[in-house]
Amino acid sequence: VAKGMPSLKMLPGLSLDLTTKDPDDNMPWDFDIREKRVKVRKILDEENPILVIGSPMCTAYSSWQNLNDLRRDPDVIARERTRALLHLKFCCELYETQRKSGRYFIHEHPHGAASWKEDCMQDLIGKPGVVEAVADLCQYGLEAPQNNDKYDHDPIKKLTRFLTNSRCIQEALSRRCQGRGGACSRPEGGRHLWLEGKALTTHAQHY
Repeated sequence: VAKGMPSLKMLPGLSLDLTTKDPDDNMPWDFDIREKRVKVRKILDEENPILVIGSPMCTAYSSWQNLNDLRRDPDVIARERTRALLHLKFCCELYETQRKSGRYFIHEHPHGAASWKEDCMQDLIGKPGVVEAVADLCQYGLEAPQNNDKYDHDPIKKLTRFLTNSRCIQEALSRRCQGRGGACSRPEGGRHLWLEGKALTTHAQHY
């Protein structure tokens, strides 16, 4: 986004996730792989980024997924949660590196995600200088894509929780929707869509 919008006057950084590739081996940045995690730690040590933004996988922690788990193989569920916790702990480790070095981080997960109760998150929440923000993403432009008669740029509220060690970022990520009865208070108005179905949830995740 920063590369395509020079008017933002922001230096583009690195995106390290499954949608981008490590230039050394042309493979995705899969943090299931120990070598990739080691490499990211080295990048942080060498480049000292002013800001690290983390949004690790949250499917295993979602309330919708918990309902689906009643009909799924317990062994598969256990493996998914172990993998998700590995990623969450890794992100928390990077955040702590940032905090101790006098630099900044943002962590994002849905407000109701069970991940907030994990020990690594509770430990991070208790660190000096770490603050919380809660926002409705409809106030930041989250809306459904145009899709014939089903929905057309309708707002999606998506209550989201952030942790950061920047008071300025905390303030910037604290907008709440003031609409009532399903109405959205964004300038364009509209009524909130329920965030359900793969198309909408995937779109909101990417946003």
